[in-house]
Amino acid sequence: MENLSPYQQFKLRLARRLARKAAVAMPTFVPNNDYIKKLSKLSKNNQGEHTMNTHSEIAVLGAISHDTMRPEDLIPCFRDTLVELDTAKEHAKLVEQVNNNLYELECQDNDNGYYESDDCNWDLEELFDALNEFAPPYCYFGAHEGNGSDYGFWVSVASIDEDMQFGDIINVDSEEMPDHFVSINDHGNMTLYDRNMDVIWSIV
Repeated sequence: MENLSPYQQFKLRLARRLARKAAVAMPTFVPNNDYIKKLSKLSKNNQGEHTMNTHSEIAVLGAISHDTMRPEDLIPCFRDTLVELDTAKEHAKLVEQVNNNLYELECQDNDNGYYESDDCNWDLEELFDALNEFAPPYCYFGAHEGNGSDYGFWVSVASIDEDMQFGDIINVDSEEMPDHFVSINDHGNMTLYDRNMDVIWSIV
């Protein structure tokens, strides 16, 4: 992945994660958005819809690390952010794993080669995957598309554009938005929302 841009690296990591969940072979090419969408649908069919743990936090958009791509800078920063967001401690095992690796490194008189090891690569990849779970809808955790040395939570414009094409999200001018929305499910349950999507009333 050394010759890939940070955004291409992120897309490749995302495709690998989806491929593992979908139990399919991951090709060697850098996946495009159509391929990632197909993997995502297959992953959902095999694993069920992913829902964020409601007892954890949703990340705030923006950078958490600036102007560095060194794992010795990124790993402690990513770990600290994960601890802050993961209030339900869903990733406590990963945090403990990273802490143990960093502790062993501190106990060595010299660098034990951790930051050049496969363990470091695995820790970094798992931290990427874990933090991505806390990204708001239509956002991702990774390198900024315009600055590969800034890591954080960013809007995925490509995902928005793609879902707009499929009708999963609509572009509405704020002046054209109605004052109220109503949602009626297959069982006849009805909920009325205001334009801020706050519930006004709901009946079953």
